Amino acid sequence: GGGCALTNKTEITLWYMSDPGFQNRVSEVVGVSQATVSRTVKTVIELTCNKATTWIRFPYTVVEVKEASRKWEGLRNFPLAFGVVDGTLVKVMKSFRRFK
Repeated sequence: GGGCALTNKTEITLWYMSDPGFQNRVSEVVGVSQATVSRTVKTVIELTCNKATTWIRFPYTVVEVKEASRKWEGLRNFPLAFGVVDGTLVKVMKSFRRFK
């Protein structure tokens, strides 16, 4: 995982998080080894957790959760959500590689 650029690490982690348990499939799609996927996901998640208090803001009360959920449903027709990974901190680009 150390030799990948940050955007590649983010891509690998997001692919894995969308389909957890299939590191081999992610390695095929992104073009790296399964071991690289494993190390990269671990590193990115650890780094994200270390920055969680800076980057991630969750509602704290039941009222705040309901209000955030109402807003997400109204804005994006995304029911029962109170937060999402939206790519504002790291640009998320569509991969041109496809699953076989």
